[in-house]
Amino acid sequence: MEIVDKIRAFGLRLLARREYSEQDFREKLLKKFPENFLIIDEILAEFVTKNWLSNERFCECFIRDQKLKKIGPLKIKQKLYEKGVGEDLFAAKILQNFSVEEQQELINYLEAKKLE
Repeated sequence: MEIVDKIRAFGLRLLARREYSEQDFREKLLKKFPENFLIIDEILAEFVTKNWLSNERFCECFIRDQKLKKIGPLKIKQKLYEKGVGEDLFAAKILQNFSVEEQQELINYLEAKKLE
């Protein structure tokens, strides 16, 4: 099996489990195949072109997951920034996913939790 096929198969196995940001996906591939960074960049571009890998989809899933854990929008922004998601993308997605009422509920929850 050719190295390109091995890297592509590994990437598909990763994406079968969950969504990844482009930066996280690249780091995972580089950790497994450190000497093949040019091939990894080509595969990354292929996956993005075929819409198998999407920062937008990752961002939506990540925000939804963090909301369930009662994580606030500022902390989510910080985590998304660390994962290489562009500020314009995550700012728009956070605004879509956190209404004023939801933010107030989260503030009330965190205040009550802190007072316990």
